[in-house]
Amino acid sequence: MDPIYTVIIAILAVLAVSGLFVGVTNDAVNFLNSAIGSKAAPRRVILIVASIGILVGTLTSSGMMEVARNGMFDPGMFSFHEVILLYLSVMFANIILLDLYNSWGLPTSTTVSLIFCLLGAAIAVSTFKIAGSDALSMGDLGEFIHAGRAFGIVAAILLIAGVVYSLYLHGDFDTSSYVMRRARGNAPKQTFEAYKTNQKERREASFNYPLFLGAVYMAAALFIAYVFY
Repeated sequence: MDPIYTVIIAILAVLAVSGLFVGVTNDAVNFLNSAIGSKAAPRRVILIVASIGILVGTLTSSGMMEVARNGMFDPGMFSFHEVILLYLSVMFANIILLDLYNSWGLPTSTTVSLIFCLLGAAIAVSTFKIAGSDALSMGDLGEFIHAGRAFGIVAAILLIAGVVYSLYLHGDFDTSSYVMRRARGNAPKQTFEAYKTNQKERREASFNYPLFLGAVYMAAALFIAYVFY
């Protein structure tokens, strides 16, 4: 094996550790905040339980690894060199995106970030491969990308976001929002009933775009799967 690939694999190992650090830092806030804030158990016990959960999740995440291996693209259509560069770009982009979003205080998802980085990198590498070949055209992109599965994964993500947004439009998060604002010291100068009425008026003209787009993508995924597979 060319020495450059040994260096790239070493870089991938470092990036994997960095990605784990960034990802766990991102997710730790979500599942430790309420437990530590409410003092449901001693901090040491909470950290031990969380560590066991992370270990179990890592050892049983074969489904996610299968998506990363061949869920978004067909590895048989790429050379070893192209696959190595693809995963290298995915790891760089994933860590940069997560780190930026965490720094800016924006909501993130390590799984969604990884999936879309894989999809974007696979499309980019496939496009370059097609452009450099006289025997291939953009119509052959479907040979490289699992379009039906990709649309299905995107549809599932959007549908989940749409369901959550539906709960928001229904007002199911008003109580927690009001309580969190009071806890942060910037509580609205009104009663909860007035706050709930105000939030309802603000949501009246809202449209659930994630749910609509999720349904469209799911229909596209079913159509592609039926026609091509």
